[in-house]
Amino acid sequence: QHYFAVGIALTEIRDNKLYKQDFTSFGVYCRERWGVARSHAYRLCDSAQVAKRIAADENGPVLLYRHALLLAKLKPDEQLGAWDHAKSISDSERPTGEAILEAVNAIVETHGSASVVPSQALLNLSAAEAVILDAVVGQAMGAVQRVSRTNSTLASLRRKTMALKNRVKGNGRCR
Repeated sequence: QHYFAVGIALTEIRDNKLYKQDFTSFGVYCRERWGVARSHAYRLCDSAQVAKRIAADENGPVLLYRHALLLAKLKPDEQLGAWDHAKSISDSERPTGEAILEAVNAIVETHGSASVVPSQALLNLSAAEAVILDAVVGQAMGAVQRVSRTNSTLASLRRKTMALKNRVKGNGRCR
């Protein structure tokens, strides 16, 4: 699942403020560096954290992005309970999106959570649309990796250029 890798990487960048060297905020970093809105970056981070939490509890099931988004609407301490409830509704170790939505709604109703439960739109994706969504996320991940390699190369070239300029200033000539 590509969203997981992207979300984990963005979480690391956000939490450790690795964007601060070149950008004023995480939102600016996401928009200028990756062309995504801050809100989408946060959804990726939140979904990846949900998937990580569920995987740790279940020895590694990979959640679909749309399932992780549903669970991300809950508080972290409610997510495993919703996952377990969804498994019991589905009578399966891999609950359906509808079962997850039902479990999330049950927790929201019971606990009066202020979380906004997403619309049915994510659940109404056909199998073909889900494949397309996963492919688009996969392509985006590939683009992110290519841009990251390019930016690393550019950063290295900038450092070398600055070092060269400093040597020229210091010596009056380039060696």
